[in-house]
Amino acid sequence: MGKERIVDMEKRDDLDYDEIQDVHLAMLKREREYFEVQKNKKVNDVEIWSRALREEEKIAMGEYCKKYGAQEMENIAKAIREKHAKELSTKQMLVSAKGSFESYRETLMGKRRDEH
Repeated sequence: MGKERIVDMEKRDDLDYDEIQDVHLAMLKREREYFEVQKNKKVNDVEIWSRALREEEKIAMGEYCKKYGAQEMENIAKAIREKHAKELSTKQMLVSAKGSFESYRETLMGKRRDEH
């Protein structure tokens, strides 16, 4: 049977359906195995490329940090200082407005007590 093809088997007088079925199943099995091998090769290629990309990114990030790291850290620190200064100024404005708001509230509460 081995490499005997279905067409050759049909030419024989003693045609056996089971043999044809076995040959057909063996062909399907070989096709599935070939597909799995190709799929595994593709998966391996993708893994190799992704690892190489990660390695290149790591090297590029290290070079970027060496070149611009101090400057970026200074920019971040500056942004934090500006944010804190803005928050502090907002807090001071609210504290200074607190007295005005309390007197306004007291006036409104007095009017409310008088009306009711």
